[in-house]
Amino acid sequence: MSVARDVLIKALANYPQNAALSLGNSTYSYAELLVNLEDTITDALSACGHTGSLGVLADKSLNGYRAVAGALLSGQTYIPLNVKYPDARNLAILERSGTSLLVVDAAFEAVAARLNTQLGGVLDILVIDHDEHHTLTSVLHPAERDQRVSMDPRFDDLAYLLFTSGSTGEPKGVPVSNGNLLAYLDNICTVFEFREDDRFSQFFDFTFDLSVHDLMVCWQNGACLCPPTKAGMLMPLHFAKSAQLSVWFSVPSLALTAKDLLGDKFSEFVLPSLRCSLFCGEALPQTLAQQWQKIASGPLINLYGPTEATIAFTAHEYSDADTDYSVVPIGKPFGTNQISLLDAAGNAQPQAELCLGGDQVFAGYWMRDDLTEKAFHQRANQTPWYRSGDVASLRDDAVLVYHGRADRQVQVGGFRVELQEVEHVLRNLTDRGELGVIAYPVSDIGEARGLIAFVRGEALDTQAIRAACQQDLPTYMIPSDIVALDELPYNANGKLDYKQLYKVAEQRTA
Repeated sequence: MSVARDVLIKALANYPQNAALSLGNSTYSYAELLVNLEDTITDALSACGHTGSLGVLADKSLNGYRAVAGALLSGQTYIPLNVKYPDARNLAILERSGTSLLVVDAAFEAVAARLNTQLGGVLDILVIDHDEHHTLTSVLHPAERDQRVSMDPRFDDLAYLLFTSGSTGEPKGVPVSNGNLLAYLDNICTVFEFREDDRFSQFFDFTFDLSVHDLMVCWQNGACLCPPTKAGMLMPLHFAKSAQLSVWFSVPSLALTAKDLLGDKFSEFVLPSLRCSLFCGEALPQTLAQQWQKIASGPLINLYGPTEATIAFTAHEYSDADTDYSVVPIGKPFGTNQISLLDAAGNAQPQAELCLGGDQVFAGYWMRDDLTEKAFHQRANQTPWYRSGDVASLRDDAVLVYHGRADRQVQVGGFRVELQEVEHVLRNLTDRGELGVIAYPVSDIGEARGLIAFVRGEALDTQAIRAACQQDLPTYMIPSDIVALDELPYNANGKLDYKQLYKVAEQRTA
């Protein structure tokens, strides 16, 4: 079973002339987007041998969406790479996933060739291109190997495989099964009724799991996906108005950035076409929600959910009753999802770590049984609860209130960052054993504008270190400053005192 393939096949059968994709001034129907794609992918798979998975290197262009749609139509496991990532990170995804076929937007054929060279020429590369009449063409670069790779059982029944920041310096693989994805698509329909005349935003990169919502929920309903141009990303409210979006979905920080840019004019901006505004990926400030309701029609829904629980898990419709909180509550589990608040021993508490159960929860990390064991509360004859690392409590009306993280994971621009991974990279680059990274400035709920690193000893060339970090880390994970201290603060247990580092950061900006 391939849920994504079924969604696209049904969309083509049921809505062939509906608008499926709006790019700039051009609109493409489901027929124009999808016809012949399945044959192209099938022929390519026959030529190179089925691997069970497809890496996808694409941007938000027509070729890019044909590459993504083709990969989904193949019925194989979808593994997105990011054209904004440094080669080292994309290489790590390719190596750890074990995929041997890469579907590529023609604009990035040279990048794919470079990655393949660094991997020793083991990839089959399928390039997706179009001529001026939007006729699909493809070029297959066969791998430099004698034996083709047969179906890998590790990919059996996986819908997609994403990699998130890891505490050991290596991204963690999160495999989401077709059963997980099907449960999400069924469950999210209990939150809001989407329609075939809807126009969905897509602000998320393909490597962000929330992009799967945009693709699947939109196309399942025969609606139109509206990715912004680069200018649209810089001015998202203007884009939403010109594209006549009816469904907005973003991290709160995108709306905050738009608000900061518009200043006093923000309250004057009106988005009458919106039927629904969805926010996810970060805590939603109550003040932003209150101001957003004044410019956007329709309900404002705050979604919550880690990648490991398939996109989103709880939902809450904002109302005036939520003004007593600094951040909007994350609501209740929707559909068949289940939650529990458990302490470290697995005992229920009124305020504790939010643990998740149900068909949306993944089975465990990709080839990391050690991480999987730590990620769940496992008890005989009981539901295995996924430990989210988020602390929450229940209001009297059973609505969940979010209180921040229980570990050193932070959110930067909606992206999940394990600070230990950044520290690992900096230690390798600077040869400094004593260092620490904090998110700063940061709210009391873990949302940060950026990162600051502290090292012991002589000052370092911050610009050179930042440039070196670009070889291993996405931009949002690179510290904006590297501060040298004669001594780093340690607590009574001999561990680095991160609270003191925050005080140092506050003193520097006072």
